[in-house]
Amino acid sequence: MLGLGILQPSATFRESLEAVRELGPTAAAEMITRHKVRRIARQRVGAALATASESDVALLQRFDAEVARLGAPRETRGTDLDAQVAAFRSRTSNLPVRLMKGLGVRSWYPAGQRRDIGDADLWVPDMDSGLRIASMLRDLGFTYEPGEMPWLKRDMNGTLLGQFRMQHPAPDQVDVDIHIGPYSVRYCGLIEFSRSRENEVWTPLADEDNFCAVIGNAAGDCFIEAKAINDVVLAASRQLDFGYVVETLRQAGLTGFLNTVVDRIQEVCDLRDDQRATLRRLRTDDAPEDVPLAAADDDIRRTGLVTAHTRRVAESMTGDAAAAERIARNAEHAYGSPRSFRLRTSGGQPHRLPDMNPWTCVRLAPQPLIRRIANRHERVPVQGRHTKLAENLELIEVEDGDLLRFRDDVFLPTVDYLFCSKLVVAEPKAGTHEASE
Repeated sequence: MLGLGILQPSATFRESLEAVRELGPTAAAEMITRHKVRRIARQRVGAALATASESDVALLQRFDAEVARLGAPRETRGTDLDAQVAAFRSRTSNLPVRLMKGLGVRSWYPAGQRRDIGDADLWVPDMDSGLRIASMLRDLGFTYEPGEMPWLKRDMNGTLLGQFRMQHPAPDQVDVDIHIGPYSVRYCGLIEFSRSRENEVWTPLADEDNFCAVIGNAAGDCFIEAKAINDVVLAASRQLDFGYVVETLRQAGLTGFLNTVVDRIQEVCDLRDDQRATLRRLRTDDAPEDVPLAAADDDIRRTGLVTAHTRRVAESMTGDAAAAERIARNAEHAYGSPRSFRLRTSGGQPHRLPDMNPWTCVRLAPQPLIRRIANRHERVPVQGRHTKLAENLELIEVEDGDLLRFRDDVFLPTVDYLFCSKLVVAEPKAGTHEASE
């Protein structure tokens, strides 16, 4: 059935149509939507309607209507996507912003074929640039996505990296993901976009780096969508430096996953000889991961994959097998246990910002969000030491713990979603920076 959304399917249209009939149009539309290939599927269905039998027309029309219904929210937010991105650029044209993932690879698609794009992924090489982009979006009315709060890490050199996911209350405004520095995958894998650290601005990542971003995104999900299948097949027709791609993904511990992607493509795609030859160049001796062609979470499988991946990558980073095992156990706990907001009302040590590294993800919980959740609306003025972490990001150390401030936005940093009630209501006073990093 996924053949309706795959650009070069091995299944015939008739076989895909029979799968839709067997599943039912609603379930089939849900699968196409989860695999993020609804535009290609709708185009293929529309072309088939002119010659289909009466019974097939009825089935195809029901299926198409369901795909349209399920995709309507995304289509609404994607309205005038290019105009929205152009507006962002007009305000920050001097910043080293690159278009990432969907915004970057859509130019690979042949004329008449449109790639589904869920949000606008932007990449910048450094934290100061990322915060300036976030500042611009805040001025435009964007807020922080409560289901995916901003986060920070440091790489092994101590450089800050992170992600700010922003959303707008207007239904026609696309969500924006700002990716800062190396692209973090799973618990501690890092993809370096070395080919894209040039002076170009507001252009797509280098094709090789965008390919790595597509693979990294799928690896983080721990399943393979039809959308990623299409991206990789199209990349196999381009003149990319696949030696660079393999080495970049090897450093992130993702060559086993890449082997799995190649396996799945060969299972479901009708490939040309040149594409097969290219995919062979992507293969390594690493064992493929047990990752399905699916678009549904499997928490047990995902936890196992992430834990094993963390163990390999952490040992490579630290050179210490015992430390890598401790980090892997932390990954297993983080991915295998549900995370819920918890409030500490008394006792305990001050809630300090932890030492950051590639495997310690510090979430930045907006203080107003935690106040609402905790039903604590009072504000208590506090004085503390102010330290610059980046040009527009400061650490505020008060008696009961640490806060982070970006412009007028105050955040509670957390790793385990535990918050000190005194920090929830703290209202930091302006201070003088005593140190900078």
